[in-house]
Amino acid sequence: MTTNNQLRRGTVNNYLHRVSALLALGVILVSAVACGGGEAPPTPTGMTDVQPTSVPVGGKAKEAEEHMEKGRQMAQGSDMEGAIAEFSAAIEADPSMALAYYNRALTYENLGDAENAVADYSEAIEVKADFQEAYVNRGRVYAQTGETDAAIADFSEGIKLNENDQVAWRNRGLAYTEKGEYNLAIADFDQAIILDPQDGVAYYHRAEAYALFGDKEEAVASYQKAYELIEDAGVREQIEANLAALEQ
Repeated sequence: MTTNNQLRRGTVNNYLHRVSALLALGVILVSAVACGGGEAPPTPTGMTDVQPTSVPVGGKAKEAEEHMEKGRQMAQGSDMEGAIAEFSAAIEADPSMALAYYNRALTYENLGDAENAVADYSEAIEVKADFQEAYVNRGRVYAQTGETDAAIADFSEGIKLNENDQVAWRNRGLAYTEKGEYNLAIADFDQAIILDPQDGVAYYHRAEAYALFGDKEEAVASYQKAYELIEDAGVREQIEANLAALEQ
């Protein structure tokens, strides 16, 4: 059986995390006012515009939205500390604004502050129990901090709330792979590929799960498909190395 070291898993995982973080910053930090209630562009978590569960009367609603917009602009300008301050001000103006907790959590996550990110994702879920994106993102933080069972629980809840969230399936597959539950991982990667047949990342990780499970033929086929779809030179080089390892 091919070993974890032979598969050189770390490099591609770091690459994927960088891609997700960059995409999230550009799209997810959007206020309800900015989107006008419509859908935002697709993101790694399938984020759409999330309206506050309640709106305070008088000037507080406007004040909260103004802070949200300022926070979004600061985050896009890479002023993360300023963004956190603005999202905190929005929460102070309207403690029931789930999106403010979510945006602050995402900002903490991009600063590498997992503890505060989890706390704010949890607050967002407390305010809005069906906040699907908050479950998926909290699961991602749990996975990155080694809390695999908690990550699987959150990804599963995210899938329950939105069975078409392709990244939730893929992320749960990664978590199952970490637990050594390769059959479950492969099934999740299969579903991720059904939802997005052009996702080379899902093929890559399915190949990894097949290799660790001992199915060389399926591993090679998935690595070859991943190689066709992924353009990053470093990842393609790693796929070549993993294919060579499978031939040993």
